[in-house]
Amino acid sequence: MPDAAHHCAAWRIAVPAIDRALDAGEPSGSAGRPILAQLVGREVVDAGIVVTRYFGGVKLGVGGLVRAYGGAAAAVLDVVELVPKVVTIDIELVHGYEDTRTVERVLTDFGTVSSDVRYGNEIHRNLTIPADPLARDALDRALADGTAGRVRLPSRS
Repeated sequence: MPDAAHHCAAWRIAVPAIDRALDAGEPSGSAGRPILAQLVGREVVDAGIVVTRYFGGVKLGVGGLVRAYGGAAAAVLDVVELVPKVVTIDIELVHGYEDTRTVERVLTDFGTVSSDVRYGNEIHRNLTIPADPLARDALDRALADGTAGRVRLPSRS
């Protein structure tokens, strides 16, 4: 929208922790900060909001701008579906060839992402799993049950 008067924005990134606000020509702190305040207040990360404003002939003043930009960001956050952030960890799982089919089935059942599979005397898989201890324990039990205890997640360190 190149003919708009202002494109003000804010964004938050979880890792590395970055919060930014952009007033885009509005008075300092009157646009980006109210947008950012909505993201912070609702604990939204890995997201951004851009509010586009066309000048309508009425000067809002700093207080009016703060209410307008913050209100627009709040209205967006009220209607979007926020996806909960799942904290994950990366681990290496090692297993024998005889357990490949079972391991792959269990990983699929748990929606576990397996990447960088290396084949040698044993199979080494890099996995991304939830950091939640209950989810990790459930995955570990399923692997152990399916392989008669031959395959277990590595110990927590």
